[in-house]
Amino acid sequence: MLAQKCAECRPDAFQMQVPTVTPAATAPALADGKAAPSPAPAAAAAAGDTSPEGRAQRQRERARRQREVGSKELKREYVGTMTVEQHLTINDPNVASSALRFLALTDRTLYLLKTMGVRMMSEDQCETLRDTLAAKIQEYCEESKKALSAANALLGDNRQADFHWIIPVYCAPALNETFQAKDRHLFPLIEAINAWDSTIAVINELEFNGKASFKQVDEVRSKERRLFSDISYFCYQVVMGLMRKSAPQPATAAAPAAPAVA
Repeated sequence: MLAQKCAECRPDAFQMQVPTVTPAATAPALADGKAAPSPAPAAAAAAGDTSPEGRAQRQRERARRQREVGSKELKREYVGTMTVEQHLTINDPNVASSALRFLALTDRTLYLLKTMGVRMMSEDQCETLRDTLAAKIQEYCEESKKALSAANALLGDNRQADFHWIIPVYCAPALNETFQAKDRHLFPLIEAINAWDSTIAVINELEFNGKASFKQVDEVRSKERRLFSDISYFCYQVVMGLMRKSAPQPATAAAPAAPAVA
């Protein structure tokens, strides 16, 4: 049962899956004896492309896959699990992408540690993993508060000094999602996601009035994504570790019987 439950929580869908390519030696032959072309030459070329454009394309593809899986996971209902309904409205597309890519995996990891961790490892080991994950979430939250406080201070000073201040608004949110949180540690993380989104909105307003640059916006976006990616990668390692522990172990050969004493 544990193995089945953990297998359902495989995090590999959150990672890029490189398509396999049929070697020419084993590819089906055509009538003239020549090897048939690969069924997906474009995908094969992209997988082996080490140029900056190729790496960027793989990163975009991985992000797209992670958003798709993350969106499905946020909508998933865990029967028999107590949850709290949460609503997430994000305006900035970059922060929205981070939320879709990483939030569901973080929530799932917290849930697995709570429900399965103590069955597969010692209490001390489980507590260490929980503390490490909590520390990473706390760093993400604290940095969001610092960024928003600094941006609001700069906004207030400039607004008071300019009577012709322009206040731009978003036409529509980039993410508008309702989901079920399975662990209390997700609540401060959701608040932090909103804080990062607000910070970028403030800097965009400053840029609109000539008081900031797009480079500053990108710096905030990059920092948010880096911190959330760090949380997500740790969650990936935790879930993979739980999967290894839950996998059935191969049966060992019985030791030969001791020879009888005459």
